[in-house]
Amino acid sequence: MFLPVLLFLLAIFIFPLTVIIKQSLFQIEISTQTEQFVGLQNYITIFKDSLFHTSLKNAFVFTITTIIAHMAIGWVVALMLSRSWPVEGLRSLFKSIILIPWIFSAPAAALIFKILYHPQGFLNYFTMSLFNTRVGFLSDPKIALFSVLAINAWKDFVMYMILILGGLQRIPDSLFEAAKLDGCTGIQSFRYVTLPMMKYLTMILILIDFVTTINHFDLIWVMTKGGPLRSTYLPGFLIYEKGIQRFDLGYATSLSMIMVLIVIVVMGLYILMSKESEEHV
Repeated sequence: MFLPVLLFLLAIFIFPLTVIIKQSLFQIEISTQTEQFVGLQNYITIFKDSLFHTSLKNAFVFTITTIIAHMAIGWVVALMLSRSWPVEGLRSLFKSIILIPWIFSAPAAALIFKILYHPQGFLNYFTMSLFNTRVGFLSDPKIALFSVLAINAWKDFVMYMILILGGLQRIPDSLFEAAKLDGCTGIQSFRYVTLPMMKYLTMILILIDFVTTINHFDLIWVMTKGGPLRSTYLPGFLIYEKGIQRFDLGYATSLSMIMVLIVIVVMGLYILMSKESEEHV
């Protein structure tokens, strides 16, 4: 039983990772199909590249704010759906409407919001009516990243909401009844019953969100291609430009390896913090 699992892990993770590590230590010439060993030179070049610093800063800002948005919206909507409504049909209707964003692929959502964000689009019509000004949602470097983040939050919060809702529904009613008998208010029940029971699920969701968001590509590429002024430029774009457009595979694989290491380090720290938190409970 263990051998098939080991072979599967070797095929999908360890072997590709080994290839990436090897290629990151070479300067690869596509035209002549030759490789020259350069050691850590590719990594040194990356860390000296200001574009890498910009993309990494954007990636962390985008990832952290996306996680906050996903968790906040997911929790609020899940709590709303976990309660009984005066009219049950309204809750079913609301649940159906909430699921709509999940239907759209990232490129489709991007195209829809490009129309909404257009200088002559609906949102600017709204801002002109209220404030007599137009907003450069995708042309202003100060807000472009957050404009794209809003789309990502709208489209992907549904998955986290569903998982949080499932976790809430698994909490035994007896715990809330006991808390009520002890004189707990609704807020106190949430603090002392709901949050402790949902702690580890939430931590896992945050970790999943980090891993999937730090390497985000498709939505932002369709929306801005990293502009304006590199304000939405992420490491995935740098990998794409170096590896696909310029055929600098040594640089691209080295940067890919750096991103893998960042994910591994964050996952390790997160697991360590989880264990320490559990020991102090």
